[in-house]
Amino acid sequence: MPPVGFPAGGFLQEDAYGNGLRLVLQKLSKHILVFETPEAARKKLGKKKPMLWVVTEALTKQPNQPWRADKRTPVILLSNQPESEITIEKNTGKVIILPVPVLPETLRNAVKAYLLIKEGKQ
Repeated sequence: MPPVGFPAGGFLQEDAYGNGLRLVLQKLSKHILVFETPEAARKKLGKKKPMLWVVTEALTKQPNQPWRADKRTPVILLSNQPESEITIEKNTGKVIILPVPVLPETLRNAVKAYLLIKEGKQ
């Protein structure tokens, strides 16, 4: 399975919650980066595209969200409101909303599903 890392993977909020999510996903990839703000992710990644973004609802309220610029990279949105009114324009099938708190296995399964699709194994 390719790295989930965030040049090869995603985006989590940098705090105890973000670090906990990193621990949940570390078996899937050694390349998981955690950022405090969308701008920090943009600066660190530059022109590199991750394989997957994992984003908390709070981050969708901040400016310069790099996951909105690319319609092809999947996004897993962790939201307090599973019926969230937050819209992230993506190609069909590229956004999934998971409730917070998210169960570790639920998050792992969602990430695995996107990685398998990316590899063409589903």
